Amino acid sequence: MFEKVLIANRGEIACRIIKTARKMGIQSVAVFSDADRYSRHVQLADQAFYIGPSPAIESYLRMDKLIKAAEMTGATAIHPGYGFLSESAKFAEMVIANKIIWIGPPSSAIEAMGLKSISKRIMSEAGVNVIPGYHGDEQNVEFLHEMANKIGYPLMIKAVAGGGGKGMRIVRKTEEFLHGLKSCQSESEKSFGDGRVILEKYIEKPRHVEVQIFADTHGNCIHLFERDCSIQRRHQKIIEEAPAPFLHHDVRQELGQQAILAAKRVKYEGAGTVEFIMDTEQKFFFMEMNTRLQVEHPVTEMITGTDLVEWQFRVANGEKLPAKSSELICNGHSVEARIYAENPTMNFQPSPGPLLHLKLPTKRKNLRIETGVRQGDIVTAYYDPMIAKLVVWGESREIAMRKLFLALREYRISGLHTNIDFLSNVIRHKPFLDGELHTGYIEQYHDQLFAKNDTIDETSLAQSIFGLVLAESEFLKEKRAISQDPSSPFSSLDPKFQVCDRKIDLEFDSKTISCTIHYIDKNKIEITSPSLSQPVICEGSILQNSQNSFDLHTLINNELEKISVIFDKGELKLHKINSTHILKQKEHDYLSQLKQSSIAKGKIVSPPYSSTLTKVYVSQGQTVNEGDALLTLTAMKQEQTIFSPQNGIVNKVYFEENASVPSNSTVLTFRIEEDS
Repeated sequence: MFEKVLIANRGEIACRIIKTARKMGIQSVAVFSDADRYSRHVQLADQAFYIGPSPAIESYLRMDKLIKAAEMTGATAIHPGYGFLSESAKFAEMVIANKIIWIGPPSSAIEAMGLKSISKRIMSEAGVNVIPGYHGDEQNVEFLHEMANKIGYPLMIKAVAGGGGKGMRIVRKTEEFLHGLKSCQSESEKSFGDGRVILEKYIEKPRHVEVQIFADTHGNCIHLFERDCSIQRRHQKIIEEAPAPFLHHDVRQELGQQAILAAKRVKYEGAGTVEFIMDTEQKFFFMEMNTRLQVEHPVTEMITGTDLVEWQFRVANGEKLPAKSSELICNGHSVEARIYAENPTMNFQPSPGPLLHLKLPTKRKNLRIETGVRQGDIVTAYYDPMIAKLVVWGESREIAMRKLFLALREYRISGLHTNIDFLSNVIRHKPFLDGELHTGYIEQYHDQLFAKNDTIDETSLAQSIFGLVLAESEFLKEKRAISQDPSSPFSSLDPKFQVCDRKIDLEFDSKTISCTIHYIDKNKIEITSPSLSQPVICEGSILQNSQNSFDLHTLINNELEKISVIFDKGELKLHKINSTHILKQKEHDYLSQLKQSSIAKGKIVSPPYSSTLTKVYVSQGQTVNEGDALLTLTAMKQEQTIFSPQNGIVNKVYFEENASVPSNSTVLTFRIEEDS
């Protein structure tokens, strides 16, 4: 076995690989950019090597720097993780050419499966079920339109070199084809440098089911059952589970057989995933093959009791597969939820920022947290915004979902937005629990998953105010304890005067609240408000106190409940087992007007994180109307198009296309039409 492995990746997957390497007595070498200099994977590795500036194109995508890092540190093997260069045939060839062990499949397999058009042709020839469509080289517009009409509608146009949900358009009738084609080609050219497309019959309400396969250099190839990854936002997975639920036994068997057939056809070696699309009748078709370890591999490990990274190491070392197909048993059910720094209510817009507070669920059996960050770290805009993967195992799907929900509700994160509440809503949504799984699930049930409650949760409001009062009391107690001046008001302040009767204006879950707080005792107050049906007496105590965070017991109407409060940028976040609430002091009207003044004056400012100006749609002096696209900014693998808030004339564009834009920068100004 090789003694030292370089991990050509970062974050969560780098930490995951380091863990197995250490278990096997293999030294690990991390690589890092400027943004990752103090990151968790750098801290965990035995060695670390600097590879360049923060943008991935200048660091993690630099093949020459990665090879040099291996040579300089004496690493004799390279593990690419997932993403970045993990599916680059050129990088695989370069690694091998430098006499370094490549922990991945042969470059020929990567190349064969890298382009959708070629891979589907190969699979069709091998006898694998392939969805009806056109996967040829001819790209003439008239020809493609003719083929589309033959295939029938609805139809999917896909980029040949696509991935990550980009370069895909659904066309439902022939009149829409030319517009859809042009749009898809433009996005494909911009995203992948390749405007070629393929055409496929569109499956309504499709399930995304994939099979984990593994092959060695001795001709052995097995599958480790299947996963369902149908719950997606913007064509990207957020919940994955294994085995795929509600499948007919014969369908499950055929899926595994077809996956092995696909792997053998390209003489595969190592870990790979064969992805299928499945219709409502459970007919399935080959979609693509990912020639690497998948993000969601932990759910397969949980139901099989395996370590797939260890298998990768052993296969790369020339060993036979650690187990035969007959020795593998699918035990129980596992589900993974991807926790992202994003704002689901803003179309899942990335939300980079500092992890001011991070408390993980309690460690316990059959729960895994795969993460690359710690409290105090910054989720930057340079890379994928995933904070962690939360993985649980249960004897059944129902039990696994219950465990996942409880673990999600234990998470405490402040400093940025996350999708934790949204994930909690999905896994408790009845259609999901009943087995209605398809890639359009979030869009179909959007209104239910994002349902707004116009009524005020009176108990939660009282608990939030009580948390605020106790926090204030603790703050004054700390000031009194450290005060050395006997004349200081903090040193002489009687506890009874820490909280006095007062009226305050608040915002609770975006609703304006006016209330009066009446002090009764040290840990007991009465709250009256027009928003409450009657006065509420709330009492309790602090169970645990850490920086910016409290765990409390509250007693209201003889009901005792444990809650947590976190103070985040002037807000109080209340965490309960079934909900999360936000309390903050109401902003004065003049402040909100001030915030809007920049837009009112025609000033477009970039988000509070670094981004790239990928497209400018207007030029200086051009007249724009309200709703016109002005520019597109890209950060954390996601694009955001900015539209004009009103009519006007473009005054100046401050950056050129493809330029890096610092946070909170003026990008464009325009004169209001009335003022011009």
